[in-house]
Amino acid sequence: EDCVGSFAQSKQVIFTGCGSAHNAALVGALAMEEVGRLMCRQMPAGELKYTDLLVDDKTWLVTVSQSGQTADVIGCIKNMKNKGAKVLGVVNTPNSTIYQMTDCGIHIRAGKEVSVASTKAVTNQMLAMLLLAYKIGLENGCSYRDYKAFLSEVQKLPYFINKVIAQEQKIRDICEHYKDSKTAFVIGRNVLEFIAKETALKVKEISYIHAEGYSGSELKHGPLALIDDKIMNICLLDKNFYPEKTMSNIEEIRARGGKVILITNYTKQEVDNKIYDRLISTETGENKFVTAMVFNVVGQLLSYHFALHNGRDVDLPRNLAKSVTVE
Repeated sequence: EDCVGSFAQSKQVIFTGCGSAHNAALVGALAMEEVGRLMCRQMPAGELKYTDLLVDDKTWLVTVSQSGQTADVIGCIKNMKNKGAKVLGVVNTPNSTIYQMTDCGIHIRAGKEVSVASTKAVTNQMLAMLLLAYKIGLENGCSYRDYKAFLSEVQKLPYFINKVIAQEQKIRDICEHYKDSKTAFVIGRNVLEFIAKETALKVKEISYIHAEGYSGSELKHGPLALIDDKIMNICLLDKNFYPEKTMSNIEEIRARGGKVILITNYTKQEVDNKIYDRLISTETGENKFVTAMVFNVVGQLLSYHFALHNGRDVDLPRNLAKSVTVE
């Protein structure tokens, strides 16, 4: 509770991590600003460590790490503490180095993550930071009604995720059809931009298909030049958050012959079948952050089956280590 009070009074919060943990931190930073009403910024730990930010004793650093041993994150903690900042750790491994270095923390209790590619840990990292954002939000003006509405949707997460897993055969078939793709674009807006980045990372990481995650709003500022009938596009569409904006992006892709795998919480009956080649429709509830976590699981399953269809080792992708303890 002392930590919560101090955190809620901070002038700025900096979120950091590496890889999937950084993508989770992006979600956490957006939620902390929008719900927790604190000024936030985010930066990959490998960059933050060598950046001379304006930091003082009114700054909190939120460090996200599955292993609790990530070298770049440890470097950030040392630097920030030297400047007087306080540090909160979001870790999966108790008694790890980061766990011991932080002023306070959240143990996400995801259990042992065996695969190099973080899956259940990244979901729990997001959830931990969302719960923190709403907790801080209660101190800074978020209504108790909104807090309870969020909690009720969070409690349905196992149900929502099971609904996704029930469609695994469909996802497997989609991946078989597109397994020879050389490039994928993944687009989403607002918090779904970060899920697009995480999905693209997973596709790269375990299937070795080149993929890029973008905000849909950036599509016409460059990437659209690459769209043709050979490009696979994974589009994230939330019916509760400015869906017409994402629909417009999808229509731009379709007009240039791009293949579209649509992930949405619209039902099949609610969406025009002319805007997609393949549809994954799943239930999410109305909170955009909960929707993001559900869509992320869809992205993980797509990556997994792309990898299997291409004969990749899902747990041990080439050139990568589970815990990055050196720069």
